[in-house]
Amino acid sequence: VEEAFKEQNESLTFRYVWLPADSVRKSMEKASASQVEAELQKRAQAIADRLGTPKEAGLNVKKSEPVLRSETSLKEVGYVPELIQAAFASPQSLDPKKGGKARVFSNATGRVVAVIDAIKPADPKALNEEKRRQIRQGLESERERLLFSSWYRDRSKKARITQNQRILGEGA
Repeated sequence: VEEAFKEQNESLTFRYVWLPADSVRKSMEKASASQVEAELQKRAQAIADRLGTPKEAGLNVKKSEPVLRSETSLKEVGYVPELIQAAFASPQSLDPKKGGKARVFSNATGRVVAVIDAIKPADPKALNEEKRRQIRQGLESERERLLFSSWYRDRSKKARITQNQRILGEGA
């Protein structure tokens, strides 16, 4: 229960630079889509080389609200589940204080270049009896779902299914 609580309530904040594809597209009016895409990636990589280093000055760096493991978006940026998954899976790889580097993540409307700004562990004081009960109930439900899925998959493999032509008719 404690481990599940920690996972559900640990949060990260990011420092990031948002590079909307539209801004690059407008500056390259006569370029092909692939040229715009290449330029977008080139600009994002140039930002990644500076973000989280002493060369960061001059970048339009923003700070995110705290983000939980279960979230998939940053407010201004939108849907970036790969960023959030990567950050929680290996926080040190995106944390400049621990030797990590900025990385470029894509979504449908542009690129976000991000580093971890802070990791906020779950507050153990917030784990009261009601929260414990909710987490335990969620874990039990998940276990039951997995057991049922496994049982059903096993039964489906062993089942012999025959079509009743009399009910289905000749066209079946």
